[in-house]
Amino acid sequence: MTVEIRGTEFINKGAHLMLLAILDQIRSRHPHARVAMRAFASGAPFERRAELGVFQLVTIGRLPKLSNLASQLIPAFVRCRLGVVLEREIGLVLDAGGFAYSDQRGPMPTKRAARAIRRWKRNATRVVLLPQAFGPFNNRSIQRDFRMIVEHADLIYARDARSHQYITELVGRNDTVRRAPDFTNLLAASVAKHGDHFAGRVCIVPNQRMIDKTTAQTGRAYVRMMACCAKVLDEMQLRPFMLLHEGPGDRDLAARIIAETNLRLHMVDYRDPLEIKGVIGSCLAVVGSRYHALVNALSQAVPALAAGWSHKYEELFDDYGFAQGMLSVHNDEQEIRRKVEMIVREPERDRIIQCITRTGAIERARARQMWDEIFRSAAI
Repeated sequence: MTVEIRGTEFINKGAHLMLLAILDQIRSRHPHARVAMRAFASGAPFERRAELGVFQLVTIGRLPKLSNLASQLIPAFVRCRLGVVLEREIGLVLDAGGFAYSDQRGPMPTKRAARAIRRWKRNATRVVLLPQAFGPFNNRSIQRDFRMIVEHADLIYARDARSHQYITELVGRNDTVRRAPDFTNLLAASVAKHGDHFAGRVCIVPNQRMIDKTTAQTGRAYVRMMACCAKVLDEMQLRPFMLLHEGPGDRDLAARIIAETNLRLHMVDYRDPLEIKGVIGSCLAVVGSRYHALVNALSQAVPALAAGWSHKYEELFDDYGFAQGMLSVHNDEQEIRRKVEMIVREPERDRIIQCITRTGAIERARARQMWDEIFRSAAI
């Protein structure tokens, strides 16, 4: 069988982690299955896909019918030599969009997925939406298109309780809609080059979405709050540093935060997301706004504080039993200092570690159960 992976890329390290986690599950369970990604997917150049042995699906998002017809004109033996597969050859689609179907992302991602799922079902392709955040669904166009997705998908996994509630409010109870956690918690970290340099320190992970997905006032408050966190950490001699989890946008934001602090903070970037996970695992604590950086921390029993732009952050910390780890962009220095001391000073730190260690084991068990369900249903 050929499996298509959608919604992943290499620029966003969280999306890259999800791709590696999916490949790990497919190849450990069904090593002879072919894996394909769209050849024109944004953020996923041929060279990076080739490194992973991924086949090319020549489907252009806005011209799917035309590109499918054109690729069918290529003789089968040529397609085989070039590593090209046809959409009609896909037996299973795994959608790992992360957070694509929501009012906050606008109508186009949902519209394109609704169009695609109709084509897939005509080809008898099974479709699974892997754990991701969904909703809210107040836009009528998004409501209509997401109902179409639910009608045709074989399995849909909501990553958190609120996402599951948003779907249920839209379509009612449905056996295909289930709960499962983020599945990158099953990936083992790699030892990062010079990673021992970061052991016992606190990393700060900024997120450009806190600027472009919020109001200008909230964005300014976020920069000030993160700068305040850095200064408090520095005063406590915890040697904070900036860890990048995406591309130029996060780099520019990190530079803004550093300028606000008047400190000389290092900015750290790794190509390999598993090395980033290794760095996070060696840290004393994390203060961040990138979802998968926070998953990396909590799943490795590293205490973390988070400021987020959607419900998925609060829900993640609820699932790990550590709701008090959420920050507000309006927290003053006193509150920030109290929260930092909570995650780095005993005995409270030890209590938090015990809690997230226990819940982390539960989350990994739930992720393994999800993969069992998917592969049983797909009959690869």
